[in-house]
Amino acid sequence: ALRGVTSSMASQGAIELSAVVDAVEGLFEHAVSHSSASLLLSTVKSHDEYTFFHSVNTCILALATGRMIGVDKESLVPVGVGAVLHDIGKVAVSAATLNWPGRLDDGQWKEIQLHPQEGALAILAAGGEGNEIAATVALEHHARFDGQGYPSYRRTRRPHIFSRIVSVVDTYDAITTRRSYRRAETPARALDVVLGAAGSSYDPDVVKAFISMMGVFPPGSILRLKTGETVVVAERPTEPDAPLATFIVRDTKGAEISPEPLVINVSDVAVQLLPQQADFDPATLLEMIARSNSPAQS
Repeated sequence: ALRGVTSSMASQGAIELSAVVDAVEGLFEHAVSHSSASLLLSTVKSHDEYTFFHSVNTCILALATGRMIGVDKESLVPVGVGAVLHDIGKVAVSAATLNWPGRLDDGQWKEIQLHPQEGALAILAAGGEGNEIAATVALEHHARFDGQGYPSYRRTRRPHIFSRIVSVVDTYDAITTRRSYRRAETPARALDVVLGAAGSSYDPDVVKAFISMMGVFPPGSILRLKTGETVVVAERPTEPDAPLATFIVRDTKGAEISPEPLVINVSDVAVQLLPQQADFDPATLLEMIARSNSPAQS
């Protein structure tokens, strides 16, 4: 359903909002039942399908952050819808501008700055229950906590709390995703960026909740241990200093192996790796685990 939203908007200039709501409700139920698995799912990246995966990942992280700060279930679905559709206005931006490898000129920058407004208008045109909240999130996700950004509020008011949630998780996912013009950064680096802008770009309370939820090494983080193995974090620890539940995916010689559970301490970690540095895609872990849990074929 979510894949069809962007293509429908691009080809017909319209959004089927009810399909988005249904999909978000499904993601919400999964996030409630399998919180760590949902966060791990958010590490699945695709350079070729950036808009789709970024929208889904932003939704997953926004739902989890909303739960973390106490947003009730009824309100979480509009948060998720707003998160899924926050960048829908980019279908009105030329591909050349979106993928421009260098510094944008004034015309390109103005084109980019119009995507929140274009997205909000498209969502409002779709109608449906909760579309006002989703449109607000689309309009405000680049509006900073201090009133700067775009659109600028010049300190007259704060962006909506749901917009502030999406702003944080949108930045985190964008930083950790490779684009044609920029390499991906590690989750730890992305958390540092968000924390450094708390109080200016981002609501400090939302940032605090997000970092507390993600932990030092969020689910999906690829780590090389001091003993040489490569592991992928599978679950978020319940306490900051608690051991990490991981899966070994490469042995001490660097050979890929079937995933094996391993509990480690943060002190066991030598370095955090990007997928290209580890030559391992976290999405592969999901497939490997599924295969290992499948009954043997006779």
